[in-house]
Amino acid sequence: MKSFRFLSTLLALAASIPDAGVNPNDAPDDVIELTSDNFGTVVTPAPLILVEFMAPWCGHCKALMPEYKNAATILKKYGIPLAKADCTEQSDLCAQHEVQGYPTLKIFSKGVASEYKGPRKVDGIVSYMQKRAQPVVAVITSENHTQFSQSDNVVVIAYLDHSDHDSLATFTSFAESKRDDYVFGVCYDHSSISEVSSLSKGSLVVWKKFDEGRSDFHGEKFSEENISQFVN
Repeated sequence: MKSFRFLSTLLALAASIPDAGVNPNDAPDDVIELTSDNFGTVVTPAPLILVEFMAPWCGHCKALMPEYKNAATILKKYGIPLAKADCTEQSDLCAQHEVQGYPTLKIFSKGVASEYKGPRKVDGIVSYMQKRAQPVVAVITSENHTQFSQSDNVVVIAYLDHSDHDSLATFTSFAESKRDDYVFGVCYDHSSISEVSSLSKGSLVVWKKFDEGRSDFHGEKFSEENISQFVN
């Protein structure tokens, strides 16, 4: 009888312990579930959102899941949402976005998609998306010019007149296409910055932490094609 009571007690205790087989990835999270019905209302108006197109059986998706969930929780505090679409249930949606492998990660800005080229660990995802939330072209002053020009391996700074909206639009368009490769800035008053004071408006300098340290673009038409050939 004592043995039976002891066994009953053990069984009761075991029943009260959470099932060790429960997948922690099934816990509630801050990743938005996307469907064909809500994709337009969630993604299209968002200034910035990261979307994972995935399949539950995919090993790489399973490995990414905890990193992605943790990043979603952190980035939610900064107003940067993370979402996912299950392509086994939303096949039409995934086909529409030309998903050919899992996981496929895309950044959307006002409905316009671009490839996510960042890390896939939580810290890297957070850092990458916070960087993407910043303006693609930073405004540089004489006070922070030196620091900014040395802030990355390659930093591209345009020296423009405030009223030269066309050149700024051209430069910004190029910067958007290369924002994952370089850091971009624009300076409107460089007359007091000794290393660039002699440059005319409409010039561009590629600051580098290698070779000669800088390359100057000036005297040519400030077109996206010319800038691309010069920088690349």
